[in-house]
Amino acid sequence: MGVAILNLCTNGTLKATAMLHNGKSMVIATHIHMSNGRDGTNGANGEGPPMINFSGSNRQGMIDDGTPYAEECEMWTRGSLKMDDMDGALTGMFNRGVSLAQRVEDIAERPEMYYFNVHTLASWKQWGRTGSARGMCRGTLHRR
Repeated sequence: MGVAILNLCTNGTLKATAMLHNGKSMVIATHIHMSNGRDGTNGANGEGPPMINFSGSNRQGMIDDGTPYAEECEMWTRGSLKMDDMDGALTGMFNRGVSLAQRVEDIAERPEMYYFNVHTLASWKQWGRTGSARGMCRGTLHRR
């Protein structure tokens, strides 16, 4: 259970703060994913690749989308976690031909197609080998 607050600007500012509760497994990556939209799915129930990286592990065997993470994820303290003011980066592999400004504009126009995903070591061990990008928790984006 948790909440993420995102500040995404077409000028290149990509910031996120996430607060989570009741966790144990090491957090290894945080992303904004875009649902593939198949069969009427969206950010609430669809799957899709990471469009924007925030914090994560650059170690071998972890989630590697071709764009290095600027910082490691924070560790749990008594079941709670706050990752404050994380810098984001547009993933090159899944945004070919799309500029940062275009991606941010699409998120603003269609936030329901995107979701913030928190991946843990346990979720990566469970789902990573299947080719799925499921994380330990996720939430559909909403525009304020």
